Amino acid sequence: MKEVKSFLIVIAVLAISSLSVQGLHEIRATSSAKVATAGDEVVITVYVNDSSNYAVTNAKVNLSMFSGSGTINPRFASTNSIGVAKMVYTVGALPATNVIKIESGSATPVLLSIEGKASPPTEFSVSLDQEKIYPETQCSLIVVVRNIKGKGSSDIPVTIKSSSLVNLEPLNGKTNAEGKFTVSLKSGKTLGTDTIEITAGSLAAQTKEIKIVPYPVTTFTAIAEPYAIYTRSKTTIKIKVADSRSKAVSGAKLAFQITNGNAELEKNEAVTDSNGVCLVKLKSGTNEGTVTVSVKLADKERESDIAPVLVNISVTKLILPPAKLEFSSDYPFAMSGNDVTFTALVLDKEGNPVVGAAVAFEVTEGGGKLQQVLLSTGQEGKTKVTLTTGKKAGVNTVKAKCEQLPPAEASIKTEGKVVYTRKPAGKPAKLFAFIEKKGERLSVDAVITDENFVPVNDVQVYFKIIKGEGSLSSELSNTDIGGTASAAFIPEGYGVINIQVSAPAIFQTKGLIYKKNIPVFQLLISVASLFLLLLFIYFPLRGKRLKLQYLDQFTGLNNELFAKYRLKKAIRNKSKFTALFLNFNHFKSFNSINGYEKGNELIKAVADILKINIGQSGVVCHLGGDDFVVIMKPEKVEDLPERLLAEISEMIKSFYPVNVRKKESIILKDKTGKEYSCPLASVAMAVLESDRFLAVNFNDFLDGAGKVMKSAKSKNGNAIAYDVDKNPDAGKQYKIGWFTIIGFLMILFFSSEAFSAESTMILSAWSSGSGKTVKISAHVTDLKERPVSNAFILFSVEKGDGMLENGYAATDDGGNCAVNYTVGQFKGYDIIKVCGEELTPVDVEIKKSTSGLEVLMYFSLIMFTAFIVILLVKIFNLRLLIKGIDKDSGVRTRFFAGKYIGELILGDTGFVTTFIQFRDFQEYCKVYGYEKGDKTIKFLSGYIKEAVIANGGKQDDIFYYWQDHFVIVSPLMRSEGFAKKIIEQLDTSVSLLCEDHGQNFYTLQLLMAQVESDKLKHKGLEEIMEVGEILINKAKTKTGSTCLSYSEYLLGEKEKHEPVPDLNSQVKKELQ
Repeated sequence: MKEVKSFLIVIAVLAISSLSVQGLHEIRATSSAKVATAGDEVVITVYVNDSSNYAVTNAKVNLSMFSGSGTINPRFASTNSIGVAKMVYTVGALPATNVIKIESGSATPVLLSIEGKASPPTEFSVSLDQEKIYPETQCSLIVVVRNIKGKGSSDIPVTIKSSSLVNLEPLNGKTNAEGKFTVSLKSGKTLGTDTIEITAGSLAAQTKEIKIVPYPVTTFTAIAEPYAIYTRSKTTIKIKVADSRSKAVSGAKLAFQITNGNAELEKNEAVTDSNGVCLVKLKSGTNEGTVTVSVKLADKERESDIAPVLVNISVTKLILPPAKLEFSSDYPFAMSGNDVTFTALVLDKEGNPVVGAAVAFEVTEGGGKLQQVLLSTGQEGKTKVTLTTGKKAGVNTVKAKCEQLPPAEASIKTEGKVVYTRKPAGKPAKLFAFIEKKGERLSVDAVITDENFVPVNDVQVYFKIIKGEGSLSSELSNTDIGGTASAAFIPEGYGVINIQVSAPAIFQTKGLIYKKNIPVFQLLISVASLFLLLLFIYFPLRGKRLKLQYLDQFTGLNNELFAKYRLKKAIRNKSKFTALFLNFNHFKSFNSINGYEKGNELIKAVADILKINIGQSGVVCHLGGDDFVVIMKPEKVEDLPERLLAEISEMIKSFYPVNVRKKESIILKDKTGKEYSCPLASVAMAVLESDRFLAVNFNDFLDGAGKVMKSAKSKNGNAIAYDVDKNPDAGKQYKIGWFTIIGFLMILFFSSEAFSAESTMILSAWSSGSGKTVKISAHVTDLKERPVSNAFILFSVEKGDGMLENGYAATDDGGNCAVNYTVGQFKGYDIIKVCGEELTPVDVEIKKSTSGLEVLMYFSLIMFTAFIVILLVKIFNLRLLIKGIDKDSGVRTRFFAGKYIGELILGDTGFVTTFIQFRDFQEYCKVYGYEKGDKTIKFLSGYIKEAVIANGGKQDDIFYYWQDHFVIVSPLMRSEGFAKKIIEQLDTSVSLLCEDHGQNFYTLQLLMAQVESDKLKHKGLEEIMEVGEILINKAKTKTGSTCLSYSEYLLGEKEKHEPVPDLNSQVKKELQ
């Protein structure tokens, strides 16, 4: 049937096509494909010509589906300048012959057929239309089959295996036009999990897990019956649980916990019955109040359904009748006429306090008076009654009675008041001086007493300001009847004022110190202002050509000063990093063969390679000459060393002729015509990881780098060496010093004052209160602990910078007296000495407290001060960096040496370049430690400065290269005199620097090379550096501190009848 239908459609297409030539215009159409898969796009091209077969432009073309399925985009279009219009047809999902009708104006329509085929399915998915499945509910299971284009595949057979847990209908069928097959799923009453297997066409079968879960709990009520009970009584907690259908939930597990109050549960867990109810009993304790019980679902699957509920139970004290009465006095004795308290305690038969019991009181002896005669007991079963004792000394007795209980009595012994009779004042013997503060008024007070601390009047006292700014109302005053002389005191400004108080009559003088500090707030403002000022200085200074000073002008990389700064910082902060040191092998030979210009090109080419490969992932530095270092984070290194080695080695070969590149050396001839083998230049790389090489400081790290680089160079040719920490104790020095402990045993004799052999009174003193003003109290009793009135008490500041409001006081009827004390600004403890006639002195210690605002201001002051110190250090370091000065040695770096040499060469000025280094500085550091090595470099730097200036040079002529290497470039300095002086200075100090290790003196022997510019052939920087190295190597062969000049070297070579090496010859043999 399908074939017949296709045949009829083709006949119709041919018939319409034959009629198209009869119209005014002619339409022709072609497609990019005659057969296409569902979802494919087919391009349809329409040609419109007139009757003369000329193309018709801007003709309207309309495409529509004659039969079949699919979409056309766009449906309407206009022909272009050659009479052509193009549309895109997307094949429908159903397999069929799709016919497209093409129309244009009055032209006869044209039919175009495209055979559509179905796209085979490639995948299918299974899903449920709801997240959870509850018992006795219905939902849909949906199977979606898709083709390779992600669109639904129709008419695909789907088979589902049945389940014992749910009912599925239908179990098989075919997908619809959208590729879907829907199955109705009905759950039963059973809870649980089952797996359903689904098959779609020839695709691999899938499984879907079906889980029937219980309905969520939505109703959760809890009550206590009864909700109000007595202590030691029981109640029942009733819980009812229902689900979202308002049906009871049976078998629900519940957890109970007492969160407040004193009670005990019968059990902590329970399960609901068939009615969704469970009961738990609770017994209250002995305390009244509210008991709170928390109840929550304990099932893991349901505990999140609903929040826990709280049950509150009110517990009231169970009152039993009084069974016992206890009555006592709070004090064993009292003064006549004073108030004393008695305490009554009422208990029941179980020993529990009885609340609200009425207690009656009655005085039975002593004549005192009760303030209350009937009281009720409180929460603890207690009540207190106050008795004003009788005026006569004796025994005061009070009787207490409670309901039918036997009465109870309590007594207190009273004594008459003690009034101290002061003795007549004797000769003045003691001077007490202090600064008093009453409100805002200050005064300097002096108290004169005799040997027994009795005030003495009419004694002359002199007051005088010894140091500081201030004024006194009078310089001479006589003591009054209280033995006191006073002068008003007005301080001026801030600072310390020393005041002298003297009493000529007793030949005694006291010194007082008054200190008025700048308020913390004002000081804080000043420090903060200074901090802001330094910030305004720091940031412009930081930006001033700082970056330029870190750059090597030759390569555009960071220079050795920046490398030293970054490595020191990383080592100091114990940061993780990896350093890649790079150096050329046989670079001198390369310069000899190719010339120094090619050598410079090679260094720049290596710099470019490092820039490109490192980028922003690390720091690249040119240390000078053919030395480079790369500093990176370890995780970014990976295979970088191998890649750099390969790229740089290939680049080096490009500088040699093609016929030489594959060889390891080149055969050249010297001036005499003798042939020799000259190795080709190569690259050596040392890779040091901070985790594997634990350097204690910068020099230690450089020492390790040198060892690893030596290992790389020993491999010959292009090579990489990695650090291996074979000797972790290298560079450390262990010393045992002598520790001397001297103990001094001193017997301190304190002279006692002329007190009576046995004190007749007792003095106690204490402080109370907090903040700026505290109260100093004193209490005086006789030996029977009876208060003594009219006793004269002196207060004086023994330690601290605070002030007393009064220096003395007399005790009242209770034997008490007090003065106020204003604490000073110094932190710590103040000590106030309290003394009096026939009394043993007592020291009162006052601990100062600071308010939160003061703590904040002091903290801010400390922080601002710390920031100021840090800024000052940074500004100082920036000043050194801007000037190109190395912080450790205090002189400029090698970059400025090269720049200075270039200026002298351009100016055609004669000069001498002096190279200085120790014979074996690394060995010295191993013996004495690298910290000692840093100090030695500073010593050497100081000696060099002194010797240069002494021999006509300038400090700016000195340059620091690296580790122990210094260079002096001077047109004026007397070179021979400098060498002699520096060697003499160091030979004198070497025994101190090497301490008792005489065998290590050789390590600090100086090696010096002096290169005179007028002896050079080309006067280039490279030539000076190479000659300097030759002379230093020559000096190493000699013993002791040695200085060699280039003129001496040339003379010695001439005497040997050996040709002097031509340092720029392309056939110069490499000098080792």
